[in-house]
Amino acid sequence: MTYRELLTIGTALLEQVILDDAETDAAFLLEGAAGLCRQELLLKSGKEVPADVQECFMGFINRRAAHEPVQYILGEWEFMGLEFKVSPSVLIPRQDTETLVELCLEDLKKGVHNLPLSVLDLCTGSGCIAISLRKLAEEAGLPLEVTATDISGDALAVACENAKLSEVPITFRQGDLFEALPEGIEKFDIITANPPYIAESERKDLAPEITEYEPELALFDGGDGTTVYARILKDIEAYLKPNGRAYLEIGETQGDTLLAYCEKFLKGPYEAQIVRDLCGNPRVCKIVFGEKHV
Repeated sequence: MTYRELLTIGTALLEQVILDDAETDAAFLLEGAAGLCRQELLLKSGKEVPADVQECFMGFINRRAAHEPVQYILGEWEFMGLEFKVSPSVLIPRQDTETLVELCLEDLKKGVHNLPLSVLDLCTGSGCIAISLRKLAEEAGLPLEVTATDISGDALAVACENAKLSEVPITFRQGDLFEALPEGIEKFDIITANPPYIAESERKDLAPEITEYEPELALFDGGDGTTVYARILKDIEAYLKPNGRAYLEIGETQGDTLLAYCEKFLKGPYEAQIVRDLCGNPRVCKIVFGEKHV
């Protein structure tokens, strides 16, 4: 059987369970099973597939047909051009979150801060935000000192592995939001977060790929989807340096609520705005603190 024929079989099997993007998923899984990139797979499309690759691929297809995400099957995924290891202990890095990283990097390159900078990433999960910021800022000649926290020890183990994979130094601390930080720790120039922001009432509308495989602790806040934001904003000023900034990923319907929370909880001068992603959806609440906004 050729690679082309095997891909056709895998695609047909996934289409039977009405999965979106069946051909794309099958192609990713065949690449993973064969250890080939997309271009190599195309060049070999008419060649015979080794028996062990066929067996591995069909195992992957059966797992995907049971709604297990491709990313967990492969054990890795790309984010901001970097490779990240993923497991059911962490959320799958999504393109939506790249909006936050790109926005923060854009501000850094504009020179809105004095260098070097300290960054705190809350609810770090796989570490995709913290590691991408540290790695890409370094490549742009912008020195960052990054601390990342998560309540889950299993998630931090994955994040530590990813930091080693990208060869960047990150300080990881376990705990619930700011409680992870030791007393007396210095304040930060930038705070980022992608907290759990799905309301319990939305659970029934989610795909099984999410509810049955991704970590519940990182998805649901136990309330209306905004309770973690309130907790962050109540304390955030105590952990930011003067003229600091915050970048919080939000759900598509949460922009107005975040702006209202800023008005309710923030005591000092600030300016907040909602930034949209490439699809035009509200995605990041950006907050600039201090009298002088840049």
